[in-house]
Amino acid sequence: MPDWLTGPWGRACLVVVGFVACGALAGVIWNAWWEPPSGVAYQGMWLLDPAGPDVALSGTALYVALAFPVGLVLGVVVSAVPRHEVATLVGVVVGSALAAWVMYSIGHLLGPPDPRVLAAGEADFTTSRQTSWWQRRRHAQPPAISRPARLAPRRSHRIGRELSPRPAHISRAG
Repeated sequence: MPDWLTGPWGRACLVVVGFVACGALAGVIWNAWWEPPSGVAYQGMWLLDPAGPDVALSGTALYVALAFPVGLVLGVVVSAVPRHEVATLVGVVVGSALAAWVMYSIGHLLGPPDPRVLAAGEADFTTSRQTSWWQRRRHAQPPAISRPARLAPRRSHRIGRELSPRPAHISRAG
């Protein structure tokens, strides 16, 4: 192993990288487990349907319920190697702050758009069911390879140019 990795600040850098990677993974898991609430547009505002703190704070509660055990496990793993205590402490503090920010950013990046912005242009009592990235992915049409051969479009040598039209019941999105 290179000398800079075995030294105190190399260890701190490895701790930070490990924490950030775990934060990124936790952000994807957070988004996959969270079910966005439904709501209704009224006078340009988006209101939860049903209303209540349990619905309004479900995303935050799941974030905390997921981040706490991940942070606890990471802290126990890092503390198992008893060298360079000060550098490790610096790595844990910086890494945990960055991991929390990365988890939050990835969770929001993969999540649905802000319903308040969408409700601003909608008519009153328009209902909306937000879907996260994971829900859109799970309910997406299967790729063209998994379709029966008779339904798959024939393609020319140019990418994307169809030679025969698709049947009407197959969407163009797939």
